[in-house]
Amino acid sequence: MAAALTTRAALLLALRQGPGYGLDLVRRVCGSSQSRARPALGSVHRTLQQLRRSGHLRRWSVVPGRSRGARARVYYELTLRGIAEADAIARVLRALVAPPAKKPSLAAARAMRNRLRSSADVSAFVMALRDRLETSRRGHS
Repeated sequence: MAAALTTRAALLLALRQGPGYGLDLVRRVCGSSQSRARPALGSVHRTLQQLRRSGHLRRWSVVPGRSRGARARVYYELTLRGIAEADAIARVLRALVAPPAKKPSLAAARAMRNRLRSSADVSAFVMALRDRLETSRRGHS
């Protein structure tokens, strides 16, 4: 799973496309992330159960016809609560990747440049201090 996306968020977003079952949802996440995110099936089933218990999902089983010994497939879909959370996650992700609404003012850009210069100066000072301490320790050893 990509670090930026939790299994919970990925499943909620995948279920925005419609009902699905475990492996189907893994495929959706994998497809929509261009195979960059592939949640483990075990964590998917645990997360689906947690989401169902918290009222974000409802589930139902479909018994396969004419297949001897086939297991029922469990489908999940979002409840209104799940839809609201999935929409909130989608808004956050869109906001993270959206371009800035406006360019910073010239004064703000200058202030940022000055802060960056100051932090570079502090970093250089700390590096020099660390080097002197290491040299001093080697001299006393």
